[in-house]
Amino acid sequence: MFKSLDAYLSEINQYLAVKEGGDEILAEIRSHILEKAESEFGAATEESVRKIVASYGRPREVAEKYNEGSEIIAPAFRKHLFRYTWMLF
Repeated sequence: MFKSLDAYLSEINQYLAVKEGGDEILAEIRSHILEKAESEFGAATEESVRKIVASYGRPREVAEKYNEGSEIIAPAFRKHLFRYTWMLF
């Protein structure tokens, strides 16, 4: 429905370590953004949703808030794991 919101949620989903319940998290974020757009701008339009998404936070940071306590290695550092492992061996 809203391209900017769908792209934002898709990017958050890439960083989510929580696979079980991930859809619920994304639905919660979606509803929160839409409610905020309606309360601040009177209606949830593409432009109002885009502004709320811009102020909501970077997708990686939003996902990391939901990832706390779920993994030893945060998804943000997972790509570095293989590089440093290779260097050690």
